[in-house]
Parts: sequence; structure tokens; C-alpha cells
Amino acid sequence: MNKRKSLFVLFMVLILSIFLFIPLLDTKDSSPTKSVGAEDTDILKPGQNSEGEDATILNISVALTPTEFANLESNSRTFMQEHAGITVVLENILPTDQYDYLKNASQMGEGPDLMLIDNGWVQEFSALGFLAPVSDYFTTDTQSQYIPTILEQVKWNGYLWGIPKDIDPYILVWNKLKAAEKEWTKAPSNKSELTEWNKAFMNPQKDSYGVYFDPLDYFSLLSIY
Repeated sequence: MNKRKSLFVLFMVLILSIFLFIPLLDTKDSSPTKSVGAEDTDILKPGQNSEGEDATILNISVALTPTEFANLESNSRTFMQEHAGITVVLENILPTDQYDYLKNASQMGEGPDLMLIDNGWVQEFSALGFLAPVSDYFTTDTQSQYIPTILEQVKWNGYLWGIPKDIDPYILVWNKLKAAEKEWTKAPSNKSELTEWNKAFMNPQKDSYGVYFDPLDYFSLLSIY
């Protein structure tokens, strides 16, 4: 992969990382997304293309639901309209087939330029030479904006091999204002404190609740335990 193509691939990583969040945003700002770290590198900004060079084709492989993929296709068309000379070719693989498909394609030298994959595959794919490091494109300040534990999942051998798209953790949150009513200064940290919290505030008749979780979601239940 030449330098120019690798820069476009990096930019598409950033674009892809926000594509699936766009339907959740309530904003009227339709300006192109700014490339993170563009001020510190040679990354081309939105709408910018190197004059006199051949057209660039980016092959991108994902494993998304039909709705998510349709949204990605729509935003890819917008991206191509705003970036003359760049063609984005998308393929959507079944999640159950994605690992074998990408591994076989990469072994044959036919892997995509950009892959949206499970974090658990990153170290293996990088060790096998299927991925290119992206550490040089991201300053320490940019990397500090990510949760360290999540960023570690896409590191191997001292290099960064991918950019986390999103996370979906199950966590317990607590209301500081409610805690202040009982002069509590910290969140419950053990079973007895959690039980005490629940007893203190659980009064459905007065629309007051203690500890809540979705009983139909077993991950939510596991978070409590």
C-alpha cells in the first residue's frame, strides 16, 4: 500500500468510527468531519486530494446489520461526492463468516484496505502481518482521549494497530444528589452497601427506586453481581 493510499485509509478509519453514531446525534451541523491529528501529520483534510495522482479505490469490509450497513453506504456516497477521485467499495460479511473470510483473504494477499473487526482479533492479525500500524498518525494527546483499557486491546508489540470504533460496557452509576440525602459520599462498593442503598430509596409508591437493572438482560444482571 503506497503512502497516499495509507493516508486515505486512515482518514476512512476516522470517518467509519463515527458513521454508526450519526443517527443518534441531534445536530444541525452538516460540515465534513475534521480528521483527528491532521495538524500534526501529512493526513489530507476533507475535500483535499493530491493533484496529478491516479484515482484511489478503498476496499472496506464490515460485519453490520442491514440497517447499519445501509447507513454506512449512504454516508460513503456523501463522502465520495465530497472527495473527487476516491471510490469506496464496501462489502458486508456475515458475523459468523467474517473471521475466516478475512483471514483467508489476507493470507492470499487479497485483504481489504480497512476492516471493522472484533478487538480480540487485532493482535493475531497484526502478528500475522495482515494489519499496518497506525501509531505514527496519532499523537500522545490524541491517544489520551481514549479509555486506556480499550486502547490496549488494539496494541501489539509496542504499536497501535487499530482505532476503537465504540464500546458498550455494562456499568453501575449512582446519583450524587440522592446519596447526599443520606450523607453518603461514595458509591456502594460491596453487597451490604448496595443492599443498604436499595432499602433506603426503594419506594415505588412514591416513585422512588433504589437499585435498578433490566431483568430481561442477563448482562445487566451480571453487572449487579
